[in-house]
Amino acid sequence: MFGVPLVIGLNWFVLTISCGNISHYIFSKNKFLSILFGSFLMLVLDFVMEQVSGNIDFWYFYDKNLLFNYVTWFFLGLLNQYLYQSFMNKKNLIISINIYFSFFVFFLILLFFLP
Repeated sequence: MFGVPLVIGLNWFVLTISCGNISHYIFSKNKFLSILFGSFLMLVLDFVMEQVSGNIDFWYFYDKNLLFNYVTWFFLGLLNQYLYQSFMNKKNLIISINIYFSFFVFFLILLFFLP
């Protein structure tokens, strides 16, 4: 869709669950903070992914309007986190942490070792 590989949509689905579980664990007493922090975790990873997206032919920014991209993804992350944390059963914290940091380390490695 819009030149972005389908795997990125699957990536965001998995990240919604992982970030939702992590943030729910940290802010289990405050749903608002949990949703906000889950969206923030998603945005942090998106920031790292954006740095290498062109190098691995995922997508390109031709107009360099990255602020709009980050604001949009933050609000989409809020929506995803709200839906996940409102209607799904949160569990498997260890798996969620491993998935999140696997994505994070993978894209950091690409960032530092790709030309």
